[in-house]
Amino acid sequence: MADFKDKYSGKQYRFEKFSSLSASLAAASDNIIDGRIHEFISPKDAIAKIPYRVKQGDQAKFFPGLNEGKSDGRIETGSIIRDTVRKIVYVPIKKKNYQENLIGVDSHISSAFSSSAYLAISAAFAEKFSDVGDDVLFTFGVEDFYTTTSSLKSPAINVGELIASFNILESGSNTASFSAVHSESLNRDFEFDFPVSNFITHWALRFDNTAKPSIFYSSSVNPENLPFLARFEGKQNTSTETGSFNLTDNQFLDPGSGSVIGHGVSHNVNGTDASDGSFTHYTFKSRVAGDADSGSLYNIVTQFPGLGQIIVYRHVIMDNFNSGSFSYHPTSRNASTGSTDYKTLYFYSGSGGSSEANSDFKFFVTSSVVSINNPNSTPLHTDSTFRHNADAGFYSPSGSQYSSSIYVQTASGVSSGLGPIFAQQYQAG
Repeated sequence: MADFKDKYSGKQYRFEKFSSLSASLAAASDNIIDGRIHEFISPKDAIAKIPYRVKQGDQAKFFPGLNEGKSDGRIETGSIIRDTVRKIVYVPIKKKNYQENLIGVDSHISSAFSSSAYLAISAAFAEKFSDVGDDVLFTFGVEDFYTTTSSLKSPAINVGELIASFNILESGSNTASFSAVHSESLNRDFEFDFPVSNFITHWALRFDNTAKPSIFYSSSVNPENLPFLARFEGKQNTSTETGSFNLTDNQFLDPGSGSVIGHGVSHNVNGTDASDGSFTHYTFKSRVAGDADSGSLYNIVTQFPGLGQIIVYRHVIMDNFNSGSFSYHPTSRNASTGSTDYKTLYFYSGSGGSSEANSDFKFFVTSSVVSINNPNSTPLHTDSTFRHNADAGFYSPSGSQYSSSIYVQTASGVSSGLGPIFAQQYQAG
C-alpha cells in the first residue's frame, strides 16, 4: 500500500481507507502490517492516548469539546489504531460527525469567520462531500511528538516531552502544602496544579493504602492549566463508609469538582497516645503521561512511580498546638546543637507539653523509622495553621545546655517533595 509523506515533518503515513486498515489489522495474527506492529487502542484508553496535537494542540479545533475535556470530539473511540513503529495514530470519525465538527454550530470556523464567510465555506464543504455517506469513516492521521523545522509552519505546533510533575497546595495556600486542618464538616480541598506550557495528555492518582483502593483518573488537562480540586476527609474511611470517588471509568473531569477521593487511615498524632489527637493519612501514587503514553509504563510497579502523602488533622487540633524554637542544621546532628540558625516548629500536643523548648522536645517519640502505611511520629510544620512543612534536617532545642536533637524528614518511600514532614528520630545526648 502506498504511503503519504507529511511535507513538514517528513513522517510517512499509510494511505488507505480506514475500513481496509482495520480489516488488515484484525486479520493479522501477529499484528504486523507492512512489516510494522500495529495495535487497536482499548476504548477505555482511547481519549487518553490520542496525541497532544489533536487533544490540545493546533488540530484540536477540528474536534470541539475534546480540548475542553467535555466530550470525545465525536471520534469513533472503539476503533483507533496506532502504528507502534512509526508512532502514527489513525483516528476514525464518521463523515457526518467530521462535518459537524468542521462546519457545525460549535465549530472553529463558525466563530473564526464572519457570518457570510462561514455560510459560504460551510455550504461549499457540504456540497463537496454530498455524495459521501454519513457513516463513511474519515481517517485523521496524527503523529506522536510532531516536529517540523519548516519555515512554512510555526515551531509552536511542535510537541515535546511532558514535565511529569505537579504541585499540591492546600486550597488557599500559595506554596506546596501536604497537610491541613479540616473544617467542621471534616473536609479539606487540595489543589493539584499541573505545570503551564506542558504536553500532558492524561494523568491519574491511585489511593490504595487501605482495603478499598480508588483511582482518580482523567483523560484531559484543563487548557488554561487551572488546578483541579480534590477533597480529603479528616476522618478514617472504612470499608462500610462511602465517599470514595472512583473516576476510573470517567474520561472527563471538571477541574473544580472538589469531589471526595481516596481512603485514608487514622493515626495518633504522635504514634502512641490517642489522647494526643489524630490525623487521617493518605498515601497515593501519581501518574502523568503524554504522547505515546510517555512518562511511565503500564504495570502496577512503574505505572505510578511517584508516591505522595497528604494528612488532614481533626478540627480540635487548633485548641492544642505547641511550638518551640530549635537550632537547625540541614545535614549534621552535631552541628545542630550549636547552630545559630533558629527555626520555630509547630506541632500538636494534646498531652499538654509546655511551650518551653525542652518540654516540647521531650514530647517527640523515639521512633527510628516512619513507615509509609503507619506514620509513627509527630508531623512538624512552620506555621500554626499546619499547612506547611518544616525543613528536613536536624533540630536541637535552643540553648547550650541541650545536646539532644531530632531528625526530621519525609516518611520512607515518599517521593521527594510529595509529602508532609515527620520527626523521625530522637537521640538523647
